[in-house]
Amino acid sequence: MMLRSAKILAEELGETPILPFTKTGQLGEILSSLRCKVPVFAFTDRPKVLRHLLTLWGIEPFMMEFEKDPEQTIKDAFDRLIERGWVKKGQALVVITNALAHGRVIDTLQLRYVD
Repeated sequence: MMLRSAKILAEELGETPILPFTKTGQLGEILSSLRCKVPVFAFTDRPKVLRHLLTLWGIEPFMMEFEKDPEQTIKDAFDRLIERGWVKKGQALVVITNALAHGRVIDTLQLRYVD
């Protein structure tokens, strides 16, 4: 449900990329099956997951270390995309992450703007 909402949000905003951060590849698999009409830039810190993401329709995967500070990880991803010219400052991005809170994994969907 959350990924469908991310797809709808990104498409309604127009050319707003979706950035899932995934350790298993499952987020990429689901987004691929939804056939998003916007770019999906998936980030992982695992080589095996990267290889799997490369086989999925509509997914542009990146290998990147995930920092302990999730904000730093997101900033690093933005910097990578800026370097390639795939996003620009001020652009909206739909960011999908999960966070550990009180021993539970909480999925998040965020609308962010590139600094």
